[in-house]
Amino acid sequence: MSQGEPGSAGASLELARRWIGCREVLESLYDYLDGELGPARELRVARHLEACAACGARVRFERSFLQAIRRGRAPSAAATGR
Repeated sequence: MSQGEPGSAGASLELARRWIGCREVLESLYDYLDGELGPARELRVARHLEACAACGARVRFERSFLQAIRRGRAPSAAATGR
């Protein structure tokens, strides 16, 4: 495969170089935070976040929120009446 052929490393790198907008980043936000994006898409989102203060702030907020939820405890069976 040559570098520009689909499925090649060169094609993946070219895809990663393309700029994506805020809307596309926000639509992928939770998949990004959960590590569920493919490598090229994850790189595109990360590059956008490095350059966009508004999206970067949103990701920092959402990451903190998710971490706070994960640190919390699930209610016990006695507390839920089950």
